[in-house]
Amino acid sequence: MLDCVEYANLDIIHQFYYKNFMSSSATVEGFKKEHAEGIVGHFKRYKLSGIPTTATPTLPLELREAEVLIHHQSPKVGEFPGISPLYHTKPNKFIYTTTDTGKSSFFDSVTKLNIVTGEHKHFCRERHTPGEPIFVPSPDGKDEDDG
Repeated sequence: MLDCVEYANLDIIHQFYYKNFMSSSATVEGFKKEHAEGIVGHFKRYKLSGIPTTATPTLPLELREAEVLIHHQSPKVGEFPGISPLYHTKPNKFIYTTTDTGKSSFFDSVTKLNIVTGEHKHFCRERHTPGEPIFVPSPDGKDEDDG
């Protein structure tokens, strides 16, 4: 399995230019309107086929198309996805990302997304820009999202 955030093109890189994310910049709104499709994040979970399971695979490797199992897009999905560290290498259903819900010129929320149901919740505070979300599990937690 492979979980990742994808973009249609490289516009997201240009959004990180200083002139395009400073709220006092005259170019912010124009850039967001002109490049709306390119700065929309898509979360995808792929099933990778044809990956060797032996220490010495037979060469040449046969390349196969990856299968998309799950797909969600903004405003449910942003950048810097994270999960509970207790679920690394295990099936998980929650991811946490920084998202742009339109309240700022840059990321303005942390979003919790249930990748199975599509339900999501934004956590935001006016005039704040969150960084990469880091999930800290509760020591007494029973569920994946207890933290």
